[in-house]
Amino acid sequence: MASFASQISFLLLFLLFATTFNRVISCNKNDERLLLIFKQGVVGPNNKLPSWTAEEDCCLWEGVHCDNITRRVTELSLFDNGLEGEINLCVLQLESLNHLDLSYNRFKTVSKPPCQISKPPFDAHKFHNQSLATPSNHSASFSVTLLYLDFSYNYDLVINDLHWLSQLSSLKYLNLSSSDIGNDTKWLQHIAMLPSLSELHLSLCGLRDFPSLDYANFTSLEVFDLSLNYDMMKSKLPDSLFNITNHIYYLDLYGCNFYGELPKCLLNLQNLKYLDLGYNNFEGSIPDWLGQFEQLQHLDIYHNLFHGIIPSSLGNISSLLYLCLSDNQLNGNIPVTLGQLHNLIVLDIGHNFLVGVLTENCFAGLSSLKSMDLSSNSFTSDFDPKWVPSFQLETLDMANTSIGPNVPPWLYTQQSLWRLDIPKSGISTIDKDIFWNFVAGIEDVDISDNLISDDISGVTLLANVSYFYASHNSLSGSIFSLLCQLEGNGESKLFELDLSNNHLSGALPDCWTNRKSLGFLSLGSNKLTGKVPPSFASLGLEQLDLSDNSFSGEFSSSTLNWTNLEFLILEKIIFLEVCQIRIWHDLFLN
Repeated sequence: MASFASQISFLLLFLLFATTFNRVISCNKNDERLLLIFKQGVVGPNNKLPSWTAEEDCCLWEGVHCDNITRRVTELSLFDNGLEGEINLCVLQLESLNHLDLSYNRFKTVSKPPCQISKPPFDAHKFHNQSLATPSNHSASFSVTLLYLDFSYNYDLVINDLHWLSQLSSLKYLNLSSSDIGNDTKWLQHIAMLPSLSELHLSLCGLRDFPSLDYANFTSLEVFDLSLNYDMMKSKLPDSLFNITNHIYYLDLYGCNFYGELPKCLLNLQNLKYLDLGYNNFEGSIPDWLGQFEQLQHLDIYHNLFHGIIPSSLGNISSLLYLCLSDNQLNGNIPVTLGQLHNLIVLDIGHNFLVGVLTENCFAGLSSLKSMDLSSNSFTSDFDPKWVPSFQLETLDMANTSIGPNVPPWLYTQQSLWRLDIPKSGISTIDKDIFWNFVAGIEDVDISDNLISDDISGVTLLANVSYFYASHNSLSGSIFSLLCQLEGNGESKLFELDLSNNHLSGALPDCWTNRKSLGFLSLGSNKLTGKVPPSFASLGLEQLDLSDNSFSGEFSSSTLNWTNLEFLILEKIIFLEVCQIRIWHDLFLN
């Protein structure tokens, strides 16, 4: 009897637990209704959000997260789901919603309440009858708990009116990047009504003007990204931008069509760690006071109209990790103080009018350096042949810079390089064994337009090499080893090979099946002979240049795989089948 009573008690407890558990997992019905209204605007060829049905608890729907106790929807995260159609702002009426991420989809428009479910063909006929009859609340407000809103990278999304944003009084993070909001002339006025906002991302938003910030309530703003608004009317940086708050540590104004000199009130933002002013029309000299940003880690003034010298005060910013001054009109020498930036990882001063002699003293303290661009300046070099840098570079660009006639010995100490650009650098003398072993193992290497004269018959490339450019030199010999002998493990990754305008000779080797990854091949203006081998047809080339050689034999449709071919250059080739060459020449070049 006692046993039977125990069994009855256990059964009652189980039923109580099951009932309680069932009640706990059930989401709020008004939240469910609003989510189904949101789904109504999602369209596409496939069944989008298939788990979103009234037959299943909405807390278990894809992308939906609920509070464990209240079962109210707190988060909707549907980024990169391939969703199309419209964003129905009724979703913002979810009372406990604090996180909404619809980024990286294909939404095109934003619709506003009233919030009610329409008739079929929408799946709402499966929804509860009482919910269908619930009248919409036209005056319902948006969630005051929302902290995070991300509609970014819906590239076709157009939002003509942002006034609804002002209701999201608790919002801290707003990202509308790549959405077109340029038609709303009051965009800043609406966003300025968000007193708690700490991150604002408006990159590539089609903005056409930059209104005054005098009335903006951005006292909490820490991150401001306005980059890539190329259509912005040409204007000077407003002083008000630097007076709204001193909490900003990230400011990105890349590509916004600003002009004029940098205002000194920029110094008000003493917490700056990231400053990108690249691709604008700023002019004048680089102000010496930039060296007063003690916390700055990233400084980019790429592609402006700055002239004059590089201020030595930049060497005082010991926190700098990234420094880009390229594509300006700077002149003078590299200040020695830059060489003491021991935390610097990236140094880019290419494409200026800088002069002077490069020595080890210029770079002595750059122990953290990984990437350096000194290209297209008027430097010469005089490095100590015994100098071993304290850094190990991963990328180096010294194109169009007179570092020759010898290769600086310190270059061979850089064993972490995956990209090396030294075209037009005046190199004519090499230690052939060391040089070829070095460059033939770098993933992306350009040694073109130099005066290198050597027989490369014994040169082989490592399997990891993807881009190898050596055109316009005086290289000679066969290319058999370079193409047929693969060093290292794995299949060849070679995608682009340019050996044009040299003195290479001999026949094309019949080992092209080893190089199936090739997409670009230029062997023009050499002394190559013989027939185009059968294995050539195994290549899925996009561009091919065999011009100005002495090939013989037949060149027909079966010689190449034409599927991906976009450019074919066969000028000045003597084949036996001249008429066929003329046909293919006319087809692709005229």
